[in-house]
Amino acid sequence: MRRFLPILMLSLVLSIFTIVSARAEEPPASRPEANFKVMSFNVRASALDLTGDHTWRNRRDAARKVLEENEPDILGLQEALPNQVSDVQSALPDHESHAAAGGGLNTVFIRKGTFEVLDEGSFWHSDAGARLQGPFDVPRFTYWLKLRHVESEREFIFANTHFSSQSGPMRELAARLSIENFREFSEALPVIYLGDFNSEPTHPAYSMLTSVNGHEAAGGYFRDAFPVSGQREDVTASVTAHDWRGVENKIGHRIDHVLLAGEGVRANSWRCVQTTYDDVFPSDHFPVTAEVTLFDKRPEETREGSSEPEGESVFSFTVMSYNIRSAMANEEDRWRAWEMRRDGVMRIISAKEPDILCVQEATAPYQVQILQVVLPGYVASTPMVPSNTIFYKESLFEAVSQGFIWHTEQFDFGALRGRLGGTLPGMTYYLKLRHKETGGEFVIANTQLGDDKAENRLAGAKRILERLKEDVGKIPVILVGDFCSDIEDSPAQVLLGNESDGGVSGFFRDAFGASDLEQDAAEAQTFDTWNEETGAAERHDNVFVSGNSRASAWSAIQDRIHDDVPSDHFPVLATIEVTEYPESRPAEPADEDF
Repeated sequence: MRRFLPILMLSLVLSIFTIVSARAEEPPASRPEANFKVMSFNVRASALDLTGDHTWRNRRDAARKVLEENEPDILGLQEALPNQVSDVQSALPDHESHAAAGGGLNTVFIRKGTFEVLDEGSFWHSDAGARLQGPFDVPRFTYWLKLRHVESEREFIFANTHFSSQSGPMRELAARLSIENFREFSEALPVIYLGDFNSEPTHPAYSMLTSVNGHEAAGGYFRDAFPVSGQREDVTASVTAHDWRGVENKIGHRIDHVLLAGEGVRANSWRCVQTTYDDVFPSDHFPVTAEVTLFDKRPEETREGSSEPEGESVFSFTVMSYNIRSAMANEEDRWRAWEMRRDGVMRIISAKEPDILCVQEATAPYQVQILQVVLPGYVASTPMVPSNTIFYKESLFEAVSQGFIWHTEQFDFGALRGRLGGTLPGMTYYLKLRHKETGGEFVIANTQLGDDKAENRLAGAKRILERLKEDVGKIPVILVGDFCSDIEDSPAQVLLGNESDGGVSGFFRDAFGASDLEQDAAEAQTFDTWNEETGAAERHDNVFVSGNSRASAWSAIQDRIHDDVPSDHFPVLATIEVTEYPESRPAEPADEDF
């Protein structure tokens, strides 16, 4: 009997090893996603309004109601004095409050039983610790909590801040310190960073925190929940700081933000809660809410039928296409004259600060000159006819060569002279640019197919394909512009390789695929026809990519300035990633004769 014992023991060991190995090969059970709502609310310190209509006593009930109605799971307050913290606690009995030692101005409320506090900390917005940042300012700081979502067991960082209202340089310092303090966290955990940043999207501090290429220290470190949410930007609906005037006077700024960092966190919605109660404002700021999800990052999935290049991004940039409407066009409505809408055009461009800007219909040279005023760090590259001017950031790119493509065999000067009452001659202007940091080259092409005849637009699309394939070799091509017809019409479909008559399969891909919008959604409309309700949601303005490039974001910027639009087209903004840049052919693109 004993001689069988070693064999029996060996069999047991092998059986156990087999079971353990089988279990090791099984994929780990996925954790549930964590979904919750966060809110940022500057309640205005009660000590600032001791008399008048805006005392805390007069607006306390309004503040309570806005909290009760929106039911945030996590709330970040700014300027909250002890009596205000107490009143907020009465409005949120299911929450518990947390604040930095010795400072309750940035108090955080978290829903009991939903989150567990693992750690906390704070940092001053100063290299030398707490100090005044202006003659009437107070010491500023950021308070953070390391939290665990109980149901999903997911951990993350939640931070609440209030940047200086007195000093722009101190806001930039706060942005830099924020990046330095949270960079180590975000390598392991998602970060949700909200508060009153006292910085509009055009401010350098906001740019440091969020821009893709704006500042080396940032590099797109934080993502703003506002555009990530997929909501259409509306100047009036996004006003957060209103100085007790609401939005009726079209005055105000978006300076309260919800920012995200790290992998495994996304925003599903963003809302500025512009609610009043019996004409009483809860504060001089409207609160901002965002619904966020914590999730396991999955490999990127490409859309069915797409052929997006794989691999890591070598460099990336943002590109905007904007038909700004010719200043030479005859306008029946004087409010549509260039002089009346140029500030709106400039404001939209300045707010987005694209790395490359392609404008169409800049038929008057002074339109280009005016844009150059708001783009001091850009080079304006203008063809003979300035309608298709390309602006690019001098700090990021250098031009290697240029090319022209007329969309007809014979250029019609009569069509150009007749522009006051006629159409633009179809033309594509392109630059070969070199990315200074990596040396990678690519082509940016700016087109307007012309709006006179459908057969001419189709012929122009075929000619663009023919010439670009011939001139630029295999390097990535980014083709943007006003195609003067809907995306479903033949010119765009030829360029995308979906038409048997002249299409080249796989040459261009539509950057719109990165937007997660429906094809016929109003959010994708670019041809606005001066804000008229036509019933059509046409997408005339596009960004197409080829070769080893891909789009990671796309949006139609449907801003309205004072309830109107600055052009009859909405601009399109896309983020482009280049994954590889093979050597281009030795010959440089040749200019066409004209």
